[in-house]
Amino acid sequence: MARMTIWMLAAAMAAALATVRAQAADPALAQARADYWRHPYRPDAINRLAVLLAARGEAGTASLLLSRALLISPGRADIRANLERVRRGERRIASSAPAAAMPAESEDALEPRLPAPWPQAKAPPSR
Repeated sequence: MARMTIWMLAAAMAAALATVRAQAADPALAQARADYWRHPYRPDAINRLAVLLAARGEAGTASLLLSRALLISPGRADIRANLERVRRGERRIASSAPAAAMPAESEDALEPRLPAPWPQAKAPPSR
């Protein structure tokens, strides 16, 4: 029983070490994950992470992320095209939008308008 426990512990540690090595081997993926967690509502950060995950064969996660990016910014033709490519099973998708695929809106228009974190109290009417 003790030997089995030691082998199970060794296997778990080997799996953890493999995960750490895989992350260290792909600093671009680690950076994309960090950017996504810092800016979860920015379509560019979501798209960048999805592109790297699709290249690694994680199509399900990439598809989910790209769908989320489209909900945040439905006018992004580059993200829509990437989602279609992932759904077709392609691993290589465009990492950034060509100039023709970007909407003519300003960068501010791409940022979502989030509600204020607290309800704003209305000032009483002046007498």
